[in-house]
Amino acid sequence: EQPLTLALSRGGALEGDTGASRDELLERMVDQAPLERAADRPALLLQLLEREGLTSTGLGDGIAMPHPRTPSASFSAEPLVMLAQPEPALDWGALDGQAVHAVFLLVNPAPPVHLKVLSRLAFVLRDAGFQALLRERASFEEILTRVAQLEPKA
Repeated sequence: EQPLTLALSRGGALEGDTGASRDELLERMVDQAPLERAADRPALLLQLLEREGLTSTGLGDGIAMPHPRTPSASFSAEPLVMLAQPEPALDWGALDGQAVHAVFLLVNPAPPVHLKVLSRLAFVLRDAGFQALLRERASFEEILTRVAQLEPKA
């Protein structure tokens, strides 16, 4: 079982224009995310923006992991992670001051699942080769393949 690999394959990658700001990018991600048909996209966007208002989800090294404060099955019954690779990189208010070139939107149905996916993503982000793929804006397929190689199988 590889919850991160499954969530990322389910979420996919943002296609097209990524927008000129953090908020525009989040809006485009919420618009394109494969959420439940009845999902309240405006509520999800509001939660993401409120979460960024509390403290930036920019982790440093050009990576951000936006997510709603409260995971909810009303947005997605299954965990999903969506990748965006903004070009140019965006100011995300990260502690290290670096602009963000890789954004992983996490939408999970419940806190335990959210913590599992989040911990798996933190684990694969420690890999220098994976970081290099993100910096180089590798294809989504290359990134997904690397995640599947790095993520523990249990």
